[in-house]
Amino acid sequence: LLVACRACVTSARRVQGVCVGAVTDGNTDVSRAAAVGELFDFAVTAADAGSSKSAVPPYLQAAHASGHRPTSIVHVGDSISKDLCGALRCGYRAVWLEREGRSPSAEEQLALPPADEGRWTRARSLHDVLRVLLPEVESAGH
Repeated sequence: LLVACRACVTSARRVQGVCVGAVTDGNTDVSRAAAVGELFDFAVTAADAGSSKSAVPPYLQAAHASGHRPTSIVHVGDSISKDLCGALRCGYRAVWLEREGRSPSAEEQLALPPADEGRWTRARSLHDVLRVLLPEVESAGH
């Protein structure tokens, strides 16, 4: 996953003006992870924000750190309730990374919001995420 993450973020950085941040519940502090820390402009943990990713504060703090309004931010994550719903609650657009071999629980499936391509989409791999976020990079063959 780290190699795929590195390729995805490196491609994103080729597009001028792209800010890349991380929002985490604390299972990984990307700012201290040698393998990926330099790829991110900022990181927000649940401890920093005082609440988990299913709530709005981590996403508001990330928007502030990025210098962008929530409506101009796209969050990518693999949890329906924490990543997808949390980001949408804050006004972000979102990409749900539906990982192969990992089916969401019944509770997660119930939390899945109605389809709305203007607000969120699903991707099955980090390559698909890159295609969704940066079609100009994909069309250039990167």
